[in-house]
Amino acid sequence: MKPQSLYPPFLLRFFFALLCTEAPHNEAPINGGTIVFTTLGRPDYDWDIFTLPTSDPPSPSNELRVTDGESVNFNGHFPSSSPSSILSLLHNRSLIQAPKAPLPALQLIYVTERNGTSNIYYDAFYYSTPRSTRSRSALEIPVRLQAPLLSLEANRNRVSMKDKPSLSGENLIYVSNHEDPGEPRTSWAAVYSTHLGTGLTRRLTPHGIADFSPAVSPSGVWTAVASYGRDGWDGEVEELSTDVYVFLTRDGSHRVKIVEHGGWPCWVDDSTLYFHRRSEDQWISVYKATLPKHKPVSIEAVTIQRVTPPGLHAFTPATSPGNYNFIAVATRRPNSSFRHIELFDTVKNEFIELTRHVSPTSHHLNPFISPDSTRVGYHKCRGGSNGGKTSQLLLENVESPVPNLSLFRVEGSFPSFSPTGDRIAYVEFPGIYIVNRDGSNLRKKQPDRKVYRVWYEAKFGIVGADGEIERGVNNCDGEPFRVKNGAELKHWIDVALERQWFLHSSSSFPIFVFLEKL
Repeated sequence: MKPQSLYPPFLLRFFFALLCTEAPHNEAPINGGTIVFTTLGRPDYDWDIFTLPTSDPPSPSNELRVTDGESVNFNGHFPSSSPSSILSLLHNRSLIQAPKAPLPALQLIYVTERNGTSNIYYDAFYYSTPRSTRSRSALEIPVRLQAPLLSLEANRNRVSMKDKPSLSGENLIYVSNHEDPGEPRTSWAAVYSTHLGTGLTRRLTPHGIADFSPAVSPSGVWTAVASYGRDGWDGEVEELSTDVYVFLTRDGSHRVKIVEHGGWPCWVDDSTLYFHRRSEDQWISVYKATLPKHKPVSIEAVTIQRVTPPGLHAFTPATSPGNYNFIAVATRRPNSSFRHIELFDTVKNEFIELTRHVSPTSHHLNPFISPDSTRVGYHKCRGGSNGGKTSQLLLENVESPVPNLSLFRVEGSFPSFSPTGDRIAYVEFPGIYIVNRDGSNLRKKQPDRKVYRVWYEAKFGIVGADGEIERGVNNCDGEPFRVKNGAELKHWIDVALERQWFLHSSSSFPIFVFLEKL
């Protein structure tokens, strides 16, 4: 049985027509202009990357924020390559100038968004005197070197998102969605390899397939990914029904599926990796896959073993090369509403809670472990108590990849310009807000109604959608009625615009029309 739409077809077509109007074929494309849009939840993220020592008791004084508190920073990676080799590669590309100082005590590769552009950054931290990396005072960083690892020129005129970076020798392995697969409703995500010295980029994912969550084996020979294969995404949200594939890191060849129903792989050695999946008892747990060493790799030849017990969700495992004593995981316990980072002792089969002792009412995501296993990293909302900048922008000017085209991200939902372009209307439940395009003169309209709106024609009114329609003159007195078809809906809107009536809803579903003279 096909899912039923919540809204009558004629109303859906009407509002689609309001939002999307095709230009006449004889008109030249418009050069320049402004687009206003919303990114769901983006103003509330405020993510930064933090670390805790793995051997000391967790406490707020031991937690360190290692990213700079600017924009959004997440999905970190501690590179195992020597700092000198990375810095020399970046120096050759004029991306970074290393100071005449000791080698950095801490390096970090991570995903960030700067001026609305997704990129992968490298940060190196220098200290004036050598100190233990386990103390917070030692990690109060006086000098930070920072450089984008992907060329901004290469991304010009293309909007894309980056994810899950790691370093293998001189190559950055990561996810990007900058290539159009050429098929509607198909993921653009693929794994790429970029040489840090030359910037040369190679696609490792076959065309027509989407890959996620790449993890490079300790030797650098193999890369494991979560992938739907040729089948593609089936619409699931809570748990992605991916499989785990491995292929050669150098060129993506010798690709083979090794695990059915698994995601977020990570290696501890070249024949052992961890991943997560939902178990038959419905708990999401971490599993270990052991690959054969002396025969071809296949699903049948791989041994699968459950690692974390039932009773809590454990996911997004992280390992450190050669560390067979513990892994890091994100957990969701039945008695908590928040995701926390914990260590799982694979010898004693017991959990060691970390972040709950530091910030119990914050979500902590996607752990990663340093090569020497002394620190675990993760990202979370930085918050004012962590020294982060938490001020939200009502209008954010985002860097546009198209010349003469401006982009503005709005804090509210469903934004649109007035016909004259001088005002922006948007929804912030419950109610409609109107603000001048420069961010001034913010005012609230209809504070008690949940509405979606667009500007209608060249008249100064707002049309929204939600439940029954009430018709009234001036003071909104009148009997409610329900529209029956698109023609009737358009008729009442035209009448309201002409007579300056006020139309609004009396219920929340399925559709309403709301109009107010401004």
